[in-house]
Amino acid sequence: MSKRKRVYREQFSTDFQGLKKVKKVKIMPFANIVQLIKTAAAEGAFAYHVAFHSLSFKAADCTNRLISTVFAESETGQKFSSAQTKTQAIISRILAPKSIENLLSELGSESFSIATDSSNFKEIKTFPIIIRYFSHEGLKVKLLEFSNLPGETSELIFKYVMTVLERFKLSPNNLLWGGLKSLVLSTDDIPKVLENLFSDDSNEIYFWFLQSSLQLFQQTLLILEKKTLCFLK
Repeated sequence: MSKRKRVYREQFSTDFQGLKKVKKVKIMPFANIVQLIKTAAAEGAFAYHVAFHSLSFKAADCTNRLISTVFAESETGQKFSSAQTKTQAIISRILAPKSIENLLSELGSESFSIATDSSNFKEIKTFPIIIRYFSHEGLKVKLLEFSNLPGETSELIFKYVMTVLERFKLSPNNLLWGGLKSLVLSTDDIPKVLENLFSDDSNEIYFWFLQSSLQLFQQTLLILEKKTLCFLK
C-alpha cells in the first residue's frame, strides 16, 4: 500500500466521518409563506389586544377556540392558534422588548420624569416604573419596567429605580429634577425654604414619592370634597 493511501486511512478517514444521511427538505410554496405571515400577524394583533386591555392570559385559551370557530371559513382563522402560553410568549419576547426599544430610541437624551408605586398581588409587592417625557407628538407615558420587591421602603425603591436606570443606560442627570434644581439654585432671590429643599439631595426621594402618589392624593381629595367631614388640625 502506498504511503499516501495509508495516511488517508489512518488520519483523514478518522477525522472525517463522511456525509451523514440528509433528510429530504420540504420546499414550501410561496402561497403558504404568505398565509403563515397573515396568521402570525393575527396572533400578534391578538396578543397586543390582550396586553393593551390588561386581559388575563387564561382568557386567551377560550378566545383562541372562539376565533377558530367564528372564522372557520377563513384560512387564517383555521390556522390561528394563540392560547395562553403562546400569547404570553409573544408579549414578553416580542412586543415588550420592541416597546422598550421604541421608548429608548424616542427618548434619547431628552429630559424625563419617573413615577412608581407599589401594587399588591397576593403576597407579592409589584413596582412598575413609568417614564414620562415630551416628544414631537406631545406628552408620552410609557411603561419601562415591572418587577417585584421584598418591601416598599424608600431605600429599596431608590436602589430599584437607580438599578433600572443603569440597566437601560438612562442618565439620572436627565431627570426633570436636575433642571428644576439648577433653575431654583441659580435664582438670586430664592426663598430660604426652597434653597434648603433643593440643597439637600435626600429630598429627591421625597419628591419621587410625592410624584408617584400624586394621582392617589388627588382622587382622595375629590372623595373628601364630596362628603361633609370635619378634621381637627
